[in-house]
Amino acid sequence: MVAIFNETKKPVPEQDALGSPRDCLEFFRKEGQQALDVLFQKVAAFLAIQSCLTITYGLSMLNENPRWADTFTLITPAALGLFAMACCMHAWPSIRAASETVLHWQGKQLAIIGKLSPRDLARDRNPLLSRREERIEDQERAMLYAKLAPSGCATFWLVLTGTTLWIQL
Repeated sequence: MVAIFNETKKPVPEQDALGSPRDCLEFFRKEGQQALDVLFQKVAAFLAIQSCLTITYGLSMLNENPRWADTFTLITPAALGLFAMACCMHAWPSIRAASETVLHWQGKQLAIIGKLSPRDLARDRNPLLSRREERIEDQERAMLYAKLAPSGCATFWLVLTGTTLWIQL
């Protein structure tokens, strides 16, 4: 919980600092949407890098130069595979942190929704009260793809690089 202090150095509840519960809910929604946008951007950038590395890997395997093809197809795909695995391990903490931030804001939204009166809920223009959005567990399952993308790609590159080295040697 965020601790905001007034002139008497007493903590002011988060809701009082942001205004009414509806104002609080709107603030949490905006922050949650921004966190979700950051997560989507991180996953999209990660997948773009992985697709470029996959294309480069495939093209490096097509080398048919008689003088240096054997060495090139042994070293280059293995180096690309190691680089791709390093990218996966580098992206994983960032994507995981962005996912946790989204869940944090969604949890705050749900806490405020639980405090709103039925009259406030009826006036709400952007209801978050569908069955799917009432529980954080549902949100965690929806973001499982983002959380597992780096480890799944790292496993893919490990198998692909290992298979290439096994075939070449």
